[in-house]
This record gives sequence, structure tokens and C-alpha cells, in this order.
Amino acid sequence: MKDLHTIVCLKVVPKPEEVTIDPVSLTLDRAHARSEINPADMHALEEALSLKDRYGGRISLLAMGPPLFDPYLRVALAMAGVRPMARSWASKVAPSITPSWSCSL
Repeated sequence: MKDLHTIVCLKVVPKPEEVTIDPVSLTLDRAHARSEINPADMHALEEALSLKDRYGGRISLLAMGPPLFDPYLRVALAMAGVRPMARSWASKVAPSITPSWSCSL
């Protein structure tokens, strides 16, 4: 394969066992939950690294989230020379509202 370019989308999510739902707004309350890279996204990154090892090419990351997600993204960046493609945060978009995120992407 010539010039294989794999783009992996990453999202940092709260640990499911530590999340509560705000009874008023009915949104996720992350206040007491630790975060992690979405496990499915980590699998996608691992598969991209496997493809890169097999066929060559490059990997880019695409992620959305506030600056507090940066340490988690640096972990992914450190995995085999992955380079960031984009990271953005729309301050007026509630991070737990999936349709808003979809429109932003």
C-alpha cells in the first residue's frame, strides 16, 4: 500500500463506574469522575499502529475536548510517532450532548 494515511478519532470520556447524572439538567456529572481515552478509540489506535507496522504510512489523530484532555492525548501521541491532526473545543457546546458534537465534527 502506498502512502497509507490512517486517521484515528479519539475522545476522552469519564470512567463509567464513576459517573453520575445531574437530576436537574439530566447531563453527565463529571465532577467526581476520572477520565480515560475511550477504550474503543484506544483499540482503533492500536489497529492503526498495527496497519502502520505492516504497510507503512502515517497516523493522525483527530480529537475534540477541553485543554484538560491534553495529557490523555499526549499518551496517544507518544505511541509510535503519531501526530495530531486537530483538537478543538467549542465552549458553547455541552460536551455530553452527542448531536452537538456530531455537528461540530
